[in-house]
Amino acid sequence: MTVYKFALVAGASRGIGAETVRKFRAIGMEVHAVARSADDLEALSGETGCIPHALDVTDNAAGK
Repeated sequence: MTVYKFALVAGASRGIGAETVRKFRAIGMEVHAVARSADDLEALSGETGCIPHALDVTDNAAGK
């Protein structure tokens, strides 16, 4: 059986979301971090190696 170790963390740019990214990365998980702040995500990515995705889910045009 194959076990995939990846996570998608929303609200990852600070607080509980950022700490969740750090914890998951510390145990070797691939983490996709989602938040509105591209700058904060890039800093977190540099620190942890997570994969950053800047996205504002309240912006209807963002996904187009």
